Order: sequence, then C-alpha cells, then structure tokens
Amino acid sequence: SDGDGCGHAGGCNDGVGVIAVGVRDGDITGLEAKNDVKWGATSWNVGVEYRTSKDRLIYGRISTGYRAGGIGGHGNLTGANYSFDSAELINYETGIKGLYFDGAVQLSATYFYQDFDSYWVYASRLRTEAEQLQNPGSGPYTGENTAISGAEIQGIELEGAWNISDRLTIRGFYNWLDSSVGDYASAYPY
Repeated sequence: SDGDGCGHAGGCNDGVGVIAVGVRDGDITGLEAKNDVKWGATSWNVGVEYRTSKDRLIYGRISTGYRAGGIGGHGNLTGANYSFDSAELINYETGIKGLYFDGAVQLSATYFYQDFDSYWVYASRLRTEAEQLQNPGSGPYTGENTAISGAEIQGIELEGAWNISDRLTIRGFYNWLDSSVGDYASAYPY
C-alpha cells in the first residue's frame, strides 16, 4: 500500500466509479421460431389445519407447482424443436407438529407426494439412419428435449428439538426421498 488507506498496492483515486450497461435485441436472427415462445400458469394451494390440543397440530395441503418451458438444448436441435413446453405438478402433503414433555421436546413429521404431468430432459441419442443421411457430416449423436411421463417424488421429513436446559438444545432431522422418472432413450442424459 502507498499509505492512502485503501489497501491496494497501486493506491486508489477518490471519486472514480465504473458502471457497465448492456443492451441486446431479443430477436434471434435465423431462428425466428424462438422469438414467440411464452409460458405462464396460475398455481394454487389449499390446506387444512386441526389442533388436537394446544400443543399439537395436524395438517394437510394440496398445491400445484409450475416450471416454465425452455428453448433448445446444446445447439443440436433443428426445425420446430427449438422449444419445449412447461411442466406442472400437483403436491400432496400431510403432517403433524407438536410439543411434548411440558414443551421441552418439539417434534414434527411430514409426508409428501409430488406427481408431475411431464418432466422434460435434454438427452443425447444415436441418430437414426434417416437422420444420418439427411445430414451426414454432423456426427453419430443428436440431442433432443423429451417429455417423460411418470415422474414422481415422495418423501418423509422428521424434525426434532430437545431443550435440555436454558443453555443447551439438541436438534436433529431425518429426510427420506424416493424419486422416479419414466423411461426414455438416451446415450448421455444431462
């Protein structure tokens, strides 16, 4: 440092700042089909809670989730396959929360199940003979976005806390997750 207090070896000048701004046209020349893709959805959530006592709560919830679609993959897509659709899921959840032993122990348990209408993956596969004849110099593999039906996720979450004293609390959790994706052909999934 040269003693000016900034900490840099070359010194610092007061009042110097840099602002960078970038502007880009959203149109994609030559791939106009990519300019007009739009996605949107409304999600919802309905739940019910029931107190079995002042220290215990049982609850249930049904909700939806949404993931917008996308464009392309890794440059291998041609024709109308530039974009892929959105994915939606419905989530079912139930659980119990409570305080035990005069409030010294807090426990909660939750089970959830999520069912996707489709799950999109980008994967490479070997080109068919017709694809190789159509574009012989492009190599043996092609990439494609594939909608997979049958994607499901379920799990159990357990949490606990034991307030041993005013100065010591032990906390812990356990999470079990089981997920499955339907069948699809792929040489290399991404």
